[in-house]
Amino acid sequence: MPDPAVATRTLAVIPAGGPNATAVELAAVRALSARLQGTQPLVVLPADTVLARMARPDFPRDEEERGAALAAFVNVIVTARDGPREPELIVRVEDVMRFEALWTGRVPASRLDEDAAKIAGVLNARRALPTPESGVPRDAVTELLRGDRLLLQYTATSNDDAIAAYRRSSELAPGWAVAHAMLAQAYSERANRFADAAFWTDAALEESERAIRLDPTLGGAYGVLGQAYYNKGWWQRSTEAYERGISFGGVRAHMGLSINYYLSGRLDESYAIYHTQLALDPDDFFMGYLAAQVLFAAGATDDGERQMRHAIAAIQRDKRKEAEAEIALFRGDYAQCRDLTRGLDPFLKSGGSFSASSVARACAVRQRDYVGALALLQPDLELSSKGKGDLLGNANPVLEQAILLSLLEQHKEAQQLLESARHTAQVAIDSGNENWKNWLRIAAVERSFGKDEAAYRALEEAFAHGMTINARTDGDLEFLSFRDDTRFARMRDGSRARVAAMRDRIAKMLQDADRLPASADVVPQGL
Repeated sequence: MPDPAVATRTLAVIPAGGPNATAVELAAVRALSARLQGTQPLVVLPADTVLARMARPDFPRDEEERGAALAAFVNVIVTARDGPREPELIVRVEDVMRFEALWTGRVPASRLDEDAAKIAGVLNARRALPTPESGVPRDAVTELLRGDRLLLQYTATSNDDAIAAYRRSSELAPGWAVAHAMLAQAYSERANRFADAAFWTDAALEESERAIRLDPTLGGAYGVLGQAYYNKGWWQRSTEAYERGISFGGVRAHMGLSINYYLSGRLDESYAIYHTQLALDPDDFFMGYLAAQVLFAAGATDDGERQMRHAIAAIQRDKRKEAEAEIALFRGDYAQCRDLTRGLDPFLKSGGSFSASSVARACAVRQRDYVGALALLQPDLELSSKGKGDLLGNANPVLEQAILLSLLEQHKEAQQLLESARHTAQVAIDSGNENWKNWLRIAAVERSFGKDEAAYRALEEAFAHGMTINARTDGDLEFLSFRDDTRFARMRDGSRARVAAMRDRIAKMLQDADRLPASADVVPQGL
């Protein structure tokens, strides 16, 4: 394990392609490394040293582990892309221990010196003083990195072991904010993936708040806090935490913020984040997949399909089929949608919140095949009965079952389920959960009970909390009982008009086919 006092003051220029780096990337690495020599207060590793170590078969793939292997926690990662006239370089400067973006930019290869000058200026300004990590004991860093490796395995056992490692790290360095932030991240993963979501989310809140008290400038801690707030359904606080994290250069906040904007009905603002981030890495699967979801929701179907097909090109076959089914849903080809999902694991997700079962049900509902939709719902109901399934309140299979039974005129069977669904939604609202889906569920239940005024009051609350009626939500079960109402038609038309305005703003972003100017600072974090 490197000496933190040395590693935090050491910079390595690394080709994104690693051992398979292109000639353009290798040339850029050598040029940048030479140009940055003498950048105070850092020591820049010679390019030959970095490239020789990267050629070893055991050189790690994870960026933080690469930093540890090189004893350099400031990394400049260089990616070469084809440009309209010449190769372009995407350059990311990160503190891989703090998960902090120091500078990010894109420049034609022939103008690399401009990037080098900007990077040197940023590093001079932002690393004039040592970071807190420089004084952390080596054993604490060792435990933190071990926890990071374990956390990425995504099993209950590895999560337990990661939590233990982060706790040891924080005990060895009790004032180290990064250790507490990563412990909070492990708690959030346990809440999202395994069990006892409420308990572990509260633990994540406590640890991330502790990290921020220890280091109010640690952008990554705000990202973890934003995730914990999101898990509680506190969207406004979550959004503010993510925005704060980005202002301090946190590299983990962009995706969370874009998801919050999307769920809050701010489709154009959500897409703007993906638009910028994809300029840096067009092949980032999750960014590409989620960008496609926003485009589909906004009604930019052709652009959404192009983005989705690019994103899913390299993923495994079953996940690709599930994503193809999503495309078919937005294309209105419901028969193909259901055919594509047939035989898939019902809980399989290609990338976002849609599972194979949920996308098939959405298509069945739009075909008015309520019997088929009810059959497709059974795996989710079984999981829900065991206290598992969606921990964030984005789905309620019991309400789906109740509405489907009502549509099939099995009202007696639906009655108790509707009461249960209303109770669940009301408990969430009373706890401060800001998810508009809870208000929509209340509206659907009240409508089923013939309480029209109460139903419309709940619909108005749902709109006030960010609901839009868009290409993704338009045919959802909760809206079916309202669809013939003139009053609802006015609400729907107003929402569609707002979505259309956002689609126009997205279209202006898409008109720039090159995404960004030929030379640009992209998200120059926290300067």
